[in-house]
Amino acid sequence: FSAQGNIEKALEYLNLASNIYLSLKDSSKLAILEASIGKVYKQKGVNSSALEHYLNALRYNKNTGNLQVTGTCLQLIGTIYSDLGDNEHALEFNNKALECFKLINHKKGITTLYNNIGLNYSVFGDYDKALFYFQKSYLLKMELQDSSGAANVVDNIGMAYYEKGNYPEALKHCLNAVKIEDKLNDPYALCGSLANAGKAYSKLKQFDKALEFLKRSILICKAEIYNENLLNAYSVMDDIY
Repeated sequence: FSAQGNIEKALEYLNLASNIYLSLKDSSKLAILEASIGKVYKQKGVNSSALEHYLNALRYNKNTGNLQVTGTCLQLIGTIYSDLGDNEHALEFNNKALECFKLINHKKGITTLYNNIGLNYSVFGDYDKALFYFQKSYLLKMELQDSSGAANVVDNIGMAYYEKGNYPEALKHCLNAVKIEDKLNDPYALCGSLANAGKAYSKLKQFDKALEFLKRSILICKAEIYNENLLNAYSVMDDIY
């Protein structure tokens, strides 16, 4: 139901299942269900309820010894704290999740956490540490042959260089992200990377190229109705004019 957008129906059935497992005292199943309920609330945009259920999932899973579920819960909590703007708690939970995933060599989880921690350090303005974690994430994503994830991290690297004032390096990485996303036909990621490349071109005083990339980003955003990215592209274009 959640995948179909019927969030209320999804919550109804998940809560029914949760009550059954609660009566059976099945902590393992309860942890997974609570995490699923949390994800639905996040999809609904109710971060406070999502956080409550993720914490419940973590509590139920405490005595099961399932480190993958523990790491996933910690990661989801970190994401919620990031959304709420509480970067200190986000970093704390991301680091805890990373330690769990390292213990079981869960490489997909590790590379995601490296990227998330890089984003946390970017928010703090510590771009050298951000780059350190982004690079670790990128190398592992390449090992896992995760081209889409690698492109996302490459764009994050570009933006870290942008914030450091190293616009040539920023442009190089954003263009690499654009190249990968073009091949993958990933419009959402592509429109963001195009806009970021446009920002870098603008700082390098290459305004014609900046406008070329921004206009392409805007066309994709309009076609796919990516309103947030559209506003970002327009904002950069306004700065040029």
